[in-house]
Amino acid sequence: MLGHRPVPAGARVLRPPPATLVATPRDVEPALPPGVERIAVGDGRVDLGALLEALRARGVRSVLVEGGSEILASFLRERLVDRLTVFVAPTVIGGRTAPALAGGRDLPPDGAVGLALDAVERLDDGVLLTWHVPADGSGRP
Repeated sequence: MLGHRPVPAGARVLRPPPATLVATPRDVEPALPPGVERIAVGDGRVDLGALLEALRARGVRSVLVEGGSEILASFLRERLVDRLTVFVAPTVIGGRTAPALAGGRDLPPDGAVGLALDAVERLDDGVLLTWHVPADGSGRP
C-alpha cells in the first residue's frame, strides 16, 4: 500500500513477476513500472475494507500484512484481522518514542481487540506468538 510517500523506483517489490498490485487512495497516482497494477480505493487514504473486497474479487483469499504500527493498528481498528502473529526478539527497546505494535490514533477501551492465544514457539532466543481474533472479539476462544 502506498499513501503519499513513494516506493523507491528500484524496489524489488515493483519488479514483476509475480504480479504486483499497489493500493493507493484515489487521489494518489504514483509512477509505476510496466506490469505493476494500481488498485485505487479510498479518498485521502487507502480504504482497507474496499481493498480487501477488491482483492477477494481477484481470487485472493489470504493477505499477509507486514507493516508499521499505524497500518497494523488500522487493520485492527477496522476489525479486518483474524490472526495476529508477533515475534518477540531478545532485545529491549524502550522510551516514549519507542515503536508500538499498534500506533497512530488510540484504540479506545471499548474498541480494544480481544485475542485468544493459539501458539507459542521458541525461535532461538526469541518467541513467536500467534493469536486468533474470536468472532465476538472477546479474547475468549
